[in-house]
Amino acid sequence: MRDTGLKRKRGVLALIFRRRSIRVFGDVKPNRRVLELVVEAGQRAPCVYQSYTVINITSPQLRERIYELTEDNIVRNAPILFLLCIDLRRTKLLFDLLSPRHVLSKSPSPIESLEAIFEAGLFAENLILASEALGYSSVILDWPIRLGKTLQALMEIPAGVIPLFFICMGPPGESPPPRPRLPLDMVLMDNKYVEPDMRRLAKYLDELSEKLAAEGYLLKYVGVRSTYKEYIADKISYDKEVEKLESEVSEYLRRNGLAI
Repeated sequence: MRDTGLKRKRGVLALIFRRRSIRVFGDVKPNRRVLELVVEAGQRAPCVYQSYTVINITSPQLRERIYELTEDNIVRNAPILFLLCIDLRRTKLLFDLLSPRHVLSKSPSPIESLEAIFEAGLFAENLILASEALGYSSVILDWPIRLGKTLQALMEIPAGVIPLFFICMGPPGESPPPRPRLPLDMVLMDNKYVEPDMRRLAKYLDELSEKLAAEGYLLKYVGVRSTYKEYIADKISYDKEVEKLESEVSEYLRRNGLAI
């Protein structure tokens, strides 16, 4: 559906299409009831076992330690800092009440692992949209995946509870333009998978890089002057350091019962 009138007029659609990732926030902190409300909204997302937990990080000392690990000002300055976790520990305890022999009683289960990740994503999206409806914007950071056992130890999180993302929220302190997305027909397919056209993918990368350059995106948020294409190419490059990190993360996930 490409009707921009519907996007503007329908409440939920308007909310979705005006959402932006926000990295600069105002200072106003919401009260506890607002936090509870957006988490309740997250719980209304489709689910199987609700294999997720969200931790509200309020301690200035803890935030400072996380900043020292990430060197990312957002984790120190965001009015709300949620840590979204996969929670197979609670799901296993739930299964223990039902049967002494179940899919999580021994080795990690790939089915429950994928369901838990999917559920956490649905929960996060509901939480984010509920926050938008209340006037709070957000950005998601992937530091917890990379920090793995270090963050787990720092926050005394037990085995089976796997830090996944930070959700940083607060009143928006900026109003960035909409960022490009892949062409709709490269995402929506009928009846069969259609192989992506490499020329169109290259065109998309060029347009994305140009629009973010016009916004001053990398200079503003990362402090670098390279193009977005160069920045992403460097970020995804595979070397010995990345190989070591991936090995450590994979082992950490397996030890915590997540089969990836």
